[in-house]
Amino acid sequence: MRAWIIWFCISSLFACKSRKIVVDTVVKKMSKEAAFKVAENHNTDFEWYVAKAKINFQSPYYSESGSAFLRIRKDSVIWMVLKKYSIEGLRVQMDRDSVKAINRLDKTYISMSWQDVSDFYGIDLDYDIAENLISGNIEIPDSTGTYYIIEEGDFYKQIYSDGFYHYTYLVPFLMNHLTAYTIESMEGGEMSIAYADCDKNTDFCYLRAYNVPLQNEQEMRLRIEIKDLEIDVPKKIKFDIPSRYTKLN
Repeated sequence: MRAWIIWFCISSLFACKSRKIVVDTVVKKMSKEAAFKVAENHNTDFEWYVAKAKINFQSPYYSESGSAFLRIRKDSVIWMVLKKYSIEGLRVQMDRDSVKAINRLDKTYISMSWQDVSDFYGIDLDYDIAENLISGNIEIPDSTGTYYIIEEGDFYKQIYSDGFYHYTYLVPFLMNHLTAYTIESMEGGEMSIAYADCDKNTDFCYLRAYNVPLQNEQEMRLRIEIKDLEIDVPKKIKFDIPSRYTKLN
């Protein structure tokens, strides 16, 4: 019964938004300073974040595809509905205290504290981390950690460590947005994100692929194709657990 819990948690990793950096019209290799600015300017500032997407999830234990509807009120609540063939399967709500999810198909639900979720996955998670991952915002290097940038092939590879995680940002010499972002915990857990189908005028990346290595050379994969995005357009958020639903432990 926990397969759908894993599904909703992994499918929470939404969205990418990067902003254009002014560069010369002559095609040339980007400077290291400009490459740093790509990461620095990547994040989206918002009060409301509303998106629709097509998703495809694959793992050794469970696979699924369908449509997702996402609403975030900054620093307050994350709400999601996952559908297949226009039928709602899961409804999820995360706030600063808890994570709750309803499975409409088998009439079950979960309600977990962030500590419960962290213990279940073996990593430290809280609302702020989840909001950044779901909105597509990345960790920006600052003076409290260690940071360096090197050239590797046709990329600038930026590496930052805050003492808990290593972050790697890949910026091609001739492009002005991230093409890959990797988060690695000190314990060895890792997640990588690849960006594609980026609009040359807005630099919004409509397609992104997440990869999480597992044991025995297996992996979980999530592909997200954003179809619509609205910033700072307030929406209603409704989440009620029917009394007849069974709680999963």
